[in-house]
Amino acid sequence: MSINSISKIIDSVSLILGPMLGGIVFAVLDIKTFIIINGISFILSGISILFIHFKLFEYNINEECSKREINFIKDIKEGFSYLIERESLKNTFRILTSLNFFLGFAVIVPLPYIINTVLNLSSKQFGIIHGTFPVGMIVGAILVKKITDCFSYSYLLKKSSFMLAIFMIISGIPVLFNSIEVDNFVYVTMYCIIMFFLGLMIALIDIPLTYFMQKEIPDEYRGRVLSIGLSIGKMMQPIALALSGLLLNYIPAYMLPIAGGIVFLILNKAYSNKLNLEIHSTDYSV
Repeated sequence: MSINSISKIIDSVSLILGPMLGGIVFAVLDIKTFIIINGISFILSGISILFIHFKLFEYNINEECSKREINFIKDIKEGFSYLIERESLKNTFRILTSLNFFLGFAVIVPLPYIINTVLNLSSKQFGIIHGTFPVGMIVGAILVKKITDCFSYSYLLKKSSFMLAIFMIISGIPVLFNSIEVDNFVYVTMYCIIMFFLGLMIALIDIPLTYFMQKEIPDEYRGRVLSIGLSIGKMMQPIALALSGLLLNYIPAYMLPIAGGIVFLILNKAYSNKLNLEIHSTDYSV
């Protein structure tokens, strides 16, 4: 869990520093030099991957599994069967699927449109709002261990999902008062708070969930099961993005986060009693 938290913090810091440093470099250098530097960074990243020791913990895998031949179709079938037979794993991937779908539908597409087009906030203000999301994820990654010391993950998941749905709904409400004269600072402050808590809730859901899957799935099945489950979960986001973008042409933008948040809230209530994913700090102390 601690490693997952550190990884999430590094990802979030890169989300903050990346655009900032990119903007500075772009302002100082011409576009051709900027593209060359970007290309070199990808090459260096590829070279660094060559030094990863993928078989570092191979001694944990029994000899029969490590020496068997790879059969793609058979391996996928075995991974899918393993996933279907375990209710706890099916629940985790249901959570990931619904999370990816509703984040795409209610946040990723409509929120930039609301901020830039409906509320007419500047690019600088949008950047400030967008920057609070990874800050929330960093705070969540720091706090997750202390929180799971006090509460079971099933309880944390229910409350975090509930709060995530609430903030989805709240993100559409300011547009309802767009006809009233409101200073842009108020909108920026409100959406900074919303994005911060969205990042916080996602970190509190995602980090223990990732750890649970790593702990629950044996080494010989982990790659296959995770590739199948995560592929299904990730496939929902493009569908959500396309659907949300299509609906923006026909309905007011504020309806998407409000409707998406309400449906996500209803699904959380319907399936909350079926969740039983117990993770405590004693399981992941490093």
